[in-house]
Amino acid sequence: MTETLPVELWKKVFGYLNKPTKYSASLCCATWRRLLVNEIPRPYSIHVVLDSSCSAIVKFRDEYYTCISMCQCETHSNEHNEMLYLVLDDVKDRLSCLMIEDMLLNRNNDSYLSQKTLSVILSKCGYNLKDLHFEEIDFNNIKAWCLAFMSIFQLERIVFKDCKFPEDEILNESFLLRSLAKSFEFLTHIEFTNSDFITDKFGMTIAKSCTKLEYFNLNGCPNMSSLTIVAFCENLQYHSKTFIHLSMIKTNINCDDLQRLLLSPLLRCGPNWRCCQVNISLGYQQPALVLENIKEPHLLMIILT
Repeated sequence: MTETLPVELWKKVFGYLNKPTKYSASLCCATWRRLLVNEIPRPYSIHVVLDSSCSAIVKFRDEYYTCISMCQCETHSNEHNEMLYLVLDDVKDRLSCLMIEDMLLNRNNDSYLSQKTLSVILSKCGYNLKDLHFEEIDFNNIKAWCLAFMSIFQLERIVFKDCKFPEDEILNESFLLRSLAKSFEFLTHIEFTNSDFITDKFGMTIAKSCTKLEYFNLNGCPNMSSLTIVAFCENLQYHSKTFIHLSMIKTNINCDDLQRLLLSPLLRCGPNWRCCQVNISLGYQQPALVLENIKEPHLLMIILT
């Protein structure tokens, strides 16, 4: 049908379409894409959702939010990856925010984020990405080299929310830190929740290296302890922010051990931190620790369970 109608008529038809519909039409065939090349929107933010519908959908709302729904089944994954490639090729370095959410995880579904899909995403999303968000992603089938693509970015926000990681000699905590090293001087927001993949090694490295950090969420990470907090106390004098919010609900923090460590004369910053247990009103009473440096205007707030 595309070949039987004159180009002028197609252009007139496309003139009646709104921008979201034009965007969808540009992904249908090469002819339509050529006709719409100057009207293809290039969003700053893309949300990739993996679901079981087997029907790829691109929903363009505005330049600050575009949602791509796609599946990972063997029948459709190649076709959907080609569509994803086109979308990311359109935006290139314009993209600043990328969220990848797996709605298949924890639903007894055999599908999961594939190596090929993730490599398409991370290799084609340009160099100006500032916000990278993974939600409920299973990385057990992902090779380390694929996540190494993160090393080209200068991220300001990184989120691993409820993700699953492999027990791998290569793709481990140290590898993840190396992949994020280029972003350390820019990161202001880090979330890594409900995972035993990271330990105090991760927290201590972040405390030392991420001097612009404002928010650090480690909820549900059982291998995180008071040592991470002490590392922040020792390094906060080198940070550009004098206040940092740490959320460490369901971690291995012991308040008595923390107080003992903070009073140690061996601390590089000296025994200058005062620890107070408080309740913060968030519509309910939330236990928290407020750590205040008695000599410098430095403050840490740690949300606890």
